[in-house]
Amino acid sequence: MEFELGSSNCVVRLIMVSKTEPDLNALTRTAICILLCLGLVACSRSSDTPYQGYVEGDWIYLSAGQSGQIANLQVGRGEQVAANTELFSLRSTVEQVAVDGAMQMWLAAKARLADLVSGKRSLELDVLKARILQAKLDARRAAAQWRRDQQQVGLGAVAQQQADNAKVAALIAAAHVQELERQLVLDSLAPRAHRLEEQEALVAAAYASFVQAQQMLDERSVRTPVAGTVDDTLYRLGEWVPAGRPVIKLLPVAGIKVRFFVPRKALDSLRPGAIVHVVVGEGVPRLNAKVTFISSKAEYTPPVVFNNNSDDRLVYMVEARPSTIKADALRPGVPVEVSVR
Repeated sequence: MEFELGSSNCVVRLIMVSKTEPDLNALTRTAICILLCLGLVACSRSSDTPYQGYVEGDWIYLSAGQSGQIANLQVGRGEQVAANTELFSLRSTVEQVAVDGAMQMWLAAKARLADLVSGKRSLELDVLKARILQAKLDARRAAAQWRRDQQQVGLGAVAQQQADNAKVAALIAAAHVQELERQLVLDSLAPRAHRLEEQEALVAAAYASFVQAQQMLDERSVRTPVAGTVDDTLYRLGEWVPAGRPVIKLLPVAGIKVRFFVPRKALDSLRPGAIVHVVVGEGVPRLNAKVTFISSKAEYTPPVVFNNNSDDRLVYMVEARPSTIKADALRPGVPVEVSVR
């Protein structure tokens, strides 16, 4: 008598011996039981066959926003770098000079603003008062000389031209006194609002020029935004690099992902955020990864994952990212097996 056990994926055929047939010995009965068990185990494994895939990486290509000659190259291929590590820098002599000049202009504008706010110091006002006193004495002496010359003209002792010159000198001396007195009044007053606003605008403009020059200088040095591994250096020390041309190829720690392919019937058990199990090989513990992307377009099975256990012609690509702590056990291009259970 024959029985068939199993699903559509696996059929185990069992031959039962009736009582009318000769009895089998104990060894034969034991062998039949073992074969039955092995068949059932094979059926269960076939339903949990892992999917084939490989490790992929999301590289970052780092470049400078300006062109220039590489002056320093601090890293090499294969080095592990932490976040905010300087990778390379371009020659920046001109940019440094621009920063220094812009800083001096900013400091000068700030000093001028401080001088306007504070006004004249008391010592400067005292000096101006002394100049006014001297100007008054000179004006008094010039006025007296003018009066004498006028009297001498009437007596015929002095020419009219000399008297006119004395008059002009007296008027100039008096005007100079008035000028100094008004200057004293102005220096004693607080600066006018529009002059302060004008100088404050000059300070802001000078600071903006300094920030711009400093930014141009900072762009000559490139730092890594995240931790990772230097996969390649595309230029050497001393070479000229055009603006925007990548110099460093970096693989971030979080840039490792697993890409595998599943048939249509397996999509029902996969959702973004689901946890899958990744087996790399002997000596490497199984890793857990979270599904981050499921392709909506079917494609032919890539040759890299096509084998006897994966004979579906059309599959869907799925991407999953392992935890960053365990991602260092994976290398791009390494084949893996992924189990969704």
